[in-house]
Amino acid sequence: MPSRPDEPGQAAVGAGGRPSPRAFASATGFVFQIVGMVYILGGCCLWSLAGRFIDRPEPARSWWAADGAANQLEGDEPVREASDAVQLASAAAVIGTFIGGLALLAFGIGIQAERLSSARWGTASAASLAAVWIVVVGAWIYSARDWAGGLWGIVMTVANVVLALLAAESSRVLRGHPPEPDAPLDAAFVAQFEQRRNLPPD
Repeated sequence: MPSRPDEPGQAAVGAGGRPSPRAFASATGFVFQIVGMVYILGGCCLWSLAGRFIDRPEPARSWWAADGAANQLEGDEPVREASDAVQLASAAAVIGTFIGGLALLAFGIGIQAERLSSARWGTASAASLAAVWIVVVGAWIYSARDWAGGLWGIVMTVANVVLALLAAESSRVLRGHPPEPDAPLDAAFVAQFEQRRNLPPD
């Protein structure tokens, strides 16, 4: 029976035992799955538990947004309050990270399976995540003067841009080197399968 080109281990090996050019796409799909799972855990669990770690009974003082003059204590530092823009940006980061993680995980499976459409949608998903984080960085730095949060947002933006470039390159590779069609089933194998299927149960 001829070997099927889509069997595990066959996609990474080309003719003559040389690495297949589609191995890059398979590796990119694996990276997408790992990053997607990290995003899901981060957006679903770590962000939702953040309030338990940063919540304090006393008024929070930080370099966030404008001074809250009405809540300022006499002889004390101005009380800083998070602005609406920061709250909306933080919510966008949480929702975007979780939904984006689901998309990266799903399309990563398709990219690893050498699906061209998954590579295209993976590129769009990673680029959309980068755009979301650009907005978040702008809100954190411009409205809140939160430089630490802005630096983290820049790291996330760069990471998503890299993912988008990897998916775009995988799309180019899959267009130039599409997977070979499945080999036809051997007639003897089909006859043997039909014979086993018609056997009476034990």
